Amino acid sequence: MCASIRAAMLALLVALPAVAAEPQRPSAPQAPPRPVPPPLTAKERLSGKASDEQRVDDCKVPPERRTRPRPTACPWEFGS
Repeated sequence: MCASIRAAMLALLVALPAVAAEPQRPSAPQAPPRPVPPPLTAKERLSGKASDEQRVDDCKVPPERRTRPRPTACPWEFGS
């Protein structure tokens, strides 16, 4: 039984390189790859959101719901 396993292994070892060396046939012609568009910058990606009607026309937002103005002075500078 051991001899038959060795014979089968030897046959496989001899046959595998012959199968691997067989030239591959060309498959169906492939379409050329599409060009990749250049990536968008953050400003370009957010441009639609920045021009949102509610953001442009802030008067539609009630005064109590509007954003607070940012402070111009630093909180740790008391003498400013």
